[in-house]
Amino acid sequence: MKHQLPLPVMKTIYSALFFSILQYGISVWGGTSNKHFNRLVTLQKKAIRHVARAKYNSHTEPIFKKLGLLNLDDSYTLQCNKILYKKKLDILHPYHAQLLKLKKEKQQIITRQSYDVIMNKSNNFQRINNLVYKVGISWNNLPFELKSLESIPERAFARKIKSHYLSKYKETCLIRNCYICNRDK
Repeated sequence: MKHQLPLPVMKTIYSALFFSILQYGISVWGGTSNKHFNRLVTLQKKAIRHVARAKYNSHTEPIFKKLGLLNLDDSYTLQCNKILYKKKLDILHPYHAQLLKLKKEKQQIITRQSYDVIMNKSNNFQRINNLVYKVGISWNNLPFELKSLESIPERAFARKIKSHYLSKYKETCLIRNCYICNRDK
């Protein structure tokens, strides 16, 4: 199909048949071991290369940027950030909301760090792969401008986070004499 159909149709097929399956429950299974997660990352890269009609070993970051799609790792982080934003909007289930504590709930003075999640230190593998821990890490790594957003709808917040992650993707390969790109910089 990749040589027959136009790019927008291929992108729709990718979103409907592949990415939607990856996204289902990603906030739960996204914290799995690297071994399992990396297998899915590899599959996603293969799929995105087919969509873009790229060579089998092409760099995928420029393709993701060109198509306006997030890689699996950033998709998981986006879902984690949406969970905490739901807490800020007070629409998160009370059980989960009580597990996530912002520093501003404990402080009298509001500072830039007031929007961070209070993290309990632990080296335990199960604790590190815990959803609450992952939500805290992903939220605390956001820029202050995104964490301090208050009264916008969840979809608008998700679009801002997505554009933030897409802005970090490189449009071209920066490796000098890259054997894949075969270009001399």
